[in-house]
Amino acid sequence: VKEAGVACKISLSAGAFVCNHIFYRLQHRLKDSAIRSGFVHVPLVPEQSMEFPTQPVMSLDEMVRGAKTLILSTINTNTIDFGRNN
Repeated sequence: VKEAGVACKISLSAGAFVCNHIFYRLQHRLKDSAIRSGFVHVPLVPEQSMEFPTQPVMSLDEMVRGAKTLILSTINTNTIDFGRNN
């Protein structure tokens, strides 16, 4: 995603409460399957910045571009190096 020019960073946390719960339930459900899974937090869209002025924002078009890149790279690779480009 970074190589595609979309701002991003790896986190070892799915966040607090609901996001964390969803991520770990998904991992538990898929633990014995060959289905690849993960969790992606996305920032707010700029229109939300007035309500949450300290939170990061990104245009919806940029988020979609990042999501497409992430999905395609996951489909096209067998391994992901989580130590690269942190």
